[in-house]
Amino acid sequence: MAKIQNEKNYWCYTGSCYLLEFVLTGWMINEIAHPGPNDADVERNAKTEIVQKAFSDFSDEQIRQTYNETCYENNNPNADRQEMIEYLLWDAVWNIVDEQEENIQEGELHE
Repeated sequence: MAKIQNEKNYWCYTGSCYLLEFVLTGWMINEIAHPGPNDADVERNAKTEIVQKAFSDFSDEQIRQTYNETCYENNNPNADRQEMIEYLLWDAVWNIVDEQEENIQEGELHE
């Protein structure tokens, strides 16, 4: 898995065409992005001030639209705002991890 630096902030996105963009800490990304179940880590981090503040910039409609687009396979039509934020946080974290791994494979990431 890509090395995410705890002390660094990462620009995150979720949804195609970067519908929602926000910043997460490397520490938070590392806490969520790991093998095995991570539901509890996602739920805990979704309640933090940094995530709640990031998502406060988006309307319920923007969040629902992005959730519906991103979570098309397991979409819960009755999901509340917090459940959608948790899913979108999970998606954004794995987008960052995937992007970092692609950069390493392409030789663009130098430490």
